[in-house]
Amino acid sequence: MYIVKTKYSLETNIEPLSLLEQAKELNIETLLIADDGPYAWLEIEKLNHQYNINVLYAIEKERNGVKLIWIPKGNILIKVAKLESAYRTNDFSSIKRDDFEVFLVPNHITKKEIIQKDLDTLRWLKSKVDKVYILDRKESSRNARILKEKSGVHTLKIKDLAYLDPMERDVSLMRKAIKNGKFIEDNYKAFMLPIQFLKEEMEPFEFNRTSRFFSNIKQSFIVEGHKDFKEKKMEYWNTEEISKTVIPDDWNRFFGRDVKIPKSEWEQKKLALLCYKAGYGFNERYIGSDKETSYAIKRLKHELSVIAEKGFYTYFLMVADFIRYCRQKNIRVGRGRGSVVGSVLAYCLDIIQIDPITYELKFERFLNPYRSNKPDIDIDLPASLIHMLFDYVKEKYGSEFVSKILTFNTFGVINAIQSIKNIFDIKERIETWFPKGLDNLDEFLKTSEGKQVTKRLKEKGYLYILDYVNGIASLPQALSIHPAGVIISQELNELPLIKRDGELVLAFTKQDDQIERLGVTKFDFLKVKTLDITLGTEVIRKKLGKPVYELDFNDKKTFELYRKGNSIGVFQMKSFGMRKTCQEVKPESLEDLMDILALYRPGPMEEIPRYIENKEKGFWSFEKLDPNSTEFKDIVPILNKTHGIITYQEQIMEMAAVWAGYTLGEADLLRRAISEKKRKLLEAEKSKFVERSIINGRDFKVTEYIYYLIEKFSDYGFNRSHAGGYAFFSFETAFQKAHYPVEFMTSSMNVSIDKRKKLKVYLEEIKNMQIRLLKPDLYESNVHFEVTKDGDIRMGLAAIAGIGTGNATRVKELLGNKRVKTFAEVKDRLKEMSGRTMDILIRAGVFDSFGDRYQIWQSVKGKKNQKSLNGENPLLHYLEWEQELLQYTFSNFDEVIATLESGEYVIESISPIKDKKGRKMAFLKVADKSEKKELVVYYNVWANFSDKLSVGTIVTPKLKDKNIATTFEIKNESA
Repeated sequence: MYIVKTKYSLETNIEPLSLLEQAKELNIETLLIADDGPYAWLEIEKLNHQYNINVLYAIEKERNGVKLIWIPKGNILIKVAKLESAYRTNDFSSIKRDDFEVFLVPNHITKKEIIQKDLDTLRWLKSKVDKVYILDRKESSRNARILKEKSGVHTLKIKDLAYLDPMERDVSLMRKAIKNGKFIEDNYKAFMLPIQFLKEEMEPFEFNRTSRFFSNIKQSFIVEGHKDFKEKKMEYWNTEEISKTVIPDDWNRFFGRDVKIPKSEWEQKKLALLCYKAGYGFNERYIGSDKETSYAIKRLKHELSVIAEKGFYTYFLMVADFIRYCRQKNIRVGRGRGSVVGSVLAYCLDIIQIDPITYELKFERFLNPYRSNKPDIDIDLPASLIHMLFDYVKEKYGSEFVSKILTFNTFGVINAIQSIKNIFDIKERIETWFPKGLDNLDEFLKTSEGKQVTKRLKEKGYLYILDYVNGIASLPQALSIHPAGVIISQELNELPLIKRDGELVLAFTKQDDQIERLGVTKFDFLKVKTLDITLGTEVIRKKLGKPVYELDFNDKKTFELYRKGNSIGVFQMKSFGMRKTCQEVKPESLEDLMDILALYRPGPMEEIPRYIENKEKGFWSFEKLDPNSTEFKDIVPILNKTHGIITYQEQIMEMAAVWAGYTLGEADLLRRAISEKKRKLLEAEKSKFVERSIINGRDFKVTEYIYYLIEKFSDYGFNRSHAGGYAFFSFETAFQKAHYPVEFMTSSMNVSIDKRKKLKVYLEEIKNMQIRLLKPDLYESNVHFEVTKDGDIRMGLAAIAGIGTGNATRVKELLGNKRVKTFAEVKDRLKEMSGRTMDILIRAGVFDSFGDRYQIWQSVKGKKNQKSLNGENPLLHYLEWEQELLQYTFSNFDEVIATLESGEYVIESISPIKDKKGRKMAFLKVADKSEKKELVVYYNVWANFSDKLSVGTIVTPKLKDKNIATTFEIKNESA
């Protein structure tokens, strides 16, 4: 009998699985879970089938600063939903007296005002619920005794559990300290004891009293497996459209076979509406085109029959309505992504714009008739406009029936280090000694850089921090709203909803299919910034009065861009490795792009050289599989599509279907079973495959080889529908870059204007593309990047480091439309801007039209006492300032180069990178009077010079092999 807070309380490190395992091992019969929300409940319920622990659920809430533990009775989800609503509205009238039993948790500080507050809360509780108790803990036992004497409310002892094992104590205390802001020692006894020791510690009388208390509380869940479980209603609310829909006399014409039709007339009308909409869409997309329609209509009927039998027609109507609204309001929607791209029905409903038949995509990879999984359609939307769809959904379905989904953000290594060092009051920024995004501390510490960090920590006396990091890094750090998930249900009032950032949020997460298990349906509205880029590109074109061309998926200019490796900024093809692969593969079709996207991943990457070789040769062979052999003739066409490389999950499904006579649905189950690597399941599936193959007339030995191939490549196989969606989206961005390069790069930079690293990549790219960039100017620049009438790009003020969109907008507002002639007048207009902001704007060259930059910089407040240049060229300052603030050099390097002496170079750009072992190094572009060259600075040299070198620095490098720098002499370093 323990009262427990799990890791989801953000206070302990207790994992639900470990908790149940330990309780079973020590014969603990009852646990009371008392997080401040129901976050662990579904996870524990799912796991507890194996352990059969008597788990009771409670939530800890505060009222007027007093902690209360509410233990719901009966249907606990509905009861907690009422409680959350009561707390949100501060109206507890809906709480019935027998809904809860409640513990008051006394404060450990004995003060008159604290005791009085607890007493007032006890009186309030007694007016709301029948059974109220005072939780008697050792540290607050005195207060518990006083409260009992003054109120007549009984105390009850329940053993607290803060960690499962004494070895976990330190990490547990650290986790609690991070939440509370200070380190508090405990009594070393807050771990789980075997039942016999627990009895002795609590004393027999208290133990038996607590046991009776637990045994009297009855709770029930309405989730899957429970006798009262039911699907939460989801309704398509175009009621007028549904009411006008005619129920057909012959359903068979829609499905091609007998299908179980819903009994409700309203549900029949919805199903009929979906069928009619599918028919209209089919006629638009297939009839009158050069597409083969007999197979298409067969596919559509099959999909409709599966969707009808599984009851998913409402879901499709709703998604189609979301897409329709977006297109109507000119909100750019993705053409389709993920498994749904394999659905002809989705294509006919305009949910996707990629024909699954043209690209041989499989419906069974999306919805399998043999599995009960619900459809999952991702709706890709521009980040800047996604709120419009969410507002539409709330308006249409009612805000009380729409909620977001909860998610937990884990610490990660860097945040863990930062949080731990704050507890120990370490002022030094030791988190910066570790690589950003580090996710495996142990692996890092084995590297040479990691060993250096360990040495540094030891020298500083901070090494003990590492003892805590791994234990904290994987724990939840904070509650937040899932960025994409949206729930729509008429029965949300039966589920716990919390208020977060002004939104209603379902108090469960996406993990372990919790949403499906609650009986509600989730929709995913995803923010995709690339859609902002493509939409922004077209807006700029139209603003300039230029045409927007219709996408041509055979466009030679676009494929040439891929083949030359010029795909920086192109969706999914930005990285160096991807660009190199495109240069080697030389894509000529969307199929080629799909293959690149499917193969460029860990594992299948090893097959890329063989893929390229086979594609260039025009023929292939693989191990025992001879494409000219008659015994493999049924498999060869499947592999011909990808030059002999098994690339897609759909190919594995096709091989099982062709070779062993599986249906595609059965083949998908086989693929999943192999991916899960469960030994007994694998053996059973192999026996089944061999047996079915022999019945199908196949040779035993050849069958074993085919199964070996399927098993080998199931891990590597990529979802072809997913690759198709990505390829289309990638092509669209590449098409824009190829045909509207200036507008595309401008839009790309605007979308990433607050992301320094991305912006730097784009700025380098426009330089490579020989697009002229104009420096920021007080009047000529706007907030964002803009295309000029001459086809150049003018840098926006928000792109300046330290300025941002807010300051840039305010600067433009303060300036107004009337231009001034002197810097003094400008300074007067911008007097509300901080000194730091003005300093940045001056050094960035924004006020250059009012005079010499260096003189203006010296003239402003706080700069009058600056030392004179003493003959030093101010251009060196300008170069350094521009690189720091703009990440781009506008000043003329030639003036500096003209002053260089023999052996001196000026640094024009610095590109820091990491080598294969994760060590920091750099490439420097330098120039002297006769040439420009690139220097390689390896990690051992870069470690000594990284903080001394910047753009505009004049150096005399010592070189090895012409371009490898071994050291630098820096001009005027001592000065």
